[in-house]
Amino acid sequence: MPRPERRKYRRFPLRQSATIRYKNALSPDIQAFTVNASVNSVYLTSEVAMAEGRAVHVAISLKKDGTETVRLYGTGTIVRTETLPTGRFGMAIAFEKPLTSAAA
Repeated sequence: MPRPERRKYRRFPLRQSATIRYKNALSPDIQAFTVNASVNSVYLTSEVAMAEGRAVHVAISLKKDGTETVRLYGTGTIVRTETLPTGRFGMAIAFEKPLTSAAA
């Protein structure tokens, strides 16, 4: 039996490059790729696992025809992590507020 949908907002496919780093930490940027996004969250994959429950900064590069057109920034919390069959790691991030085009 299918599980009922718990998401508040609809998700849309979004395949773009992104970077993540822990908030309030001297950590390097982790390269990632978005899989899908909604108004208040994003699901992405990375070759590096990050800890569930940690606050992170996210930057998503929106590109058209291979050229970056805008970079969106946000701060959120990793609410779910998983190891994918490919060996990559999937992470769901819930944002504190909508993404902006200005770095925090």
